[in-house]
Amino acid sequence: MPSCQPTLIETRAEYRTLTRLGRAPWVWWHLLSLDAPTVAILWCWFFAAVFGLNFSWVALPTLALGTWCVYVADRLLDGWGPTETSDLRDRHWFYLRHRKPFTIAWLLAAIPLAYLVLHRAQRSVRTDDFFLGLIGVVYFLLIHGPHSNARHSGYARWFPKELAVGFLFAIATAIPTWARLAEHRSILTASVFTFGAACWLNCVAIQVWEDAEDSQEITHTILAGHAHSKEKTRSRGLTEFLGEHLTGFAGSVGLLSFIFALDTAQTDLWPLFAAVTASALLFLVLIRNSHRFSVLSLRIAADAALLTPLLFLLRVR
Repeated sequence: MPSCQPTLIETRAEYRTLTRLGRAPWVWWHLLSLDAPTVAILWCWFFAAVFGLNFSWVALPTLALGTWCVYVADRLLDGWGPTETSDLRDRHWFYLRHRKPFTIAWLLAAIPLAYLVLHRAQRSVRTDDFFLGLIGVVYFLLIHGPHSNARHSGYARWFPKELAVGFLFAIATAIPTWARLAEHRSILTASVFTFGAACWLNCVAIQVWEDAEDSQEITHTILAGHAHSKEKTRSRGLTEFLGEHLTGFAGSVGLLSFIFALDTAQTDLWPLFAAVTASALLFLVLIRNSHRFSVLSLRIAADAALLTPLLFLLRVR
């Protein structure tokens, strides 16, 4: 880790703002990487509840610990080696400053996770988790490999990180239900696809908002006479294309899930698609009012927009 990074952290205006806001519970929910595990276990429970399934207590803590470990590792690795400081976000600066306790916490969390997967999970779920884990390893090699430069490669432009994260996340939440489901697997597949699209929308929206903030920062810095280099260019790809049509992307996800909800209206499975429709509508509200909020607030709100299964607690139970 370059020795100058603590100084960069101290002088970063956004990080100072983040520190002042750090007392808010929802900010800590984001900074401690508790947002992704919350969404994961909620949707894991929701898939099972809609299909009327029960699973052992092992499934939810296994998913929560696994999700947390993946997200913490990703944030630590983002700033572990030589990195363009302009690519780092507030959460990365936070993890850089507290990398030692987070590394220790990650190791402590990995121990019960390994025990649950190897000794407590059902065989079918363990097999699915194993293959999903292999996919995760390949993903980390592509994103964080020493020769990857994944953000700018041709492969990553058209199969971007945002797409991979969104659908891998959705698949992981549905594994316990898939392993126990004897029928209606086609509907589960459709619901996982729409939820994965909503997660992809979440990632793209956050990337767009953070890139817009970076552009403003560079402009202000140049105007203030403190910068002498031009803004770094980035090759156009799928994420950039969807970012330019973010409202249409959110509307398409909402329309698709709404069509599925109508198609399953005569069954008890429609809440799966109605929850995704509600998330898409919330994203449309956020997109329309994004200029009113900070990027940090938008990121937290974007994750909260995926908590829509809470609207159906009384309906599915």
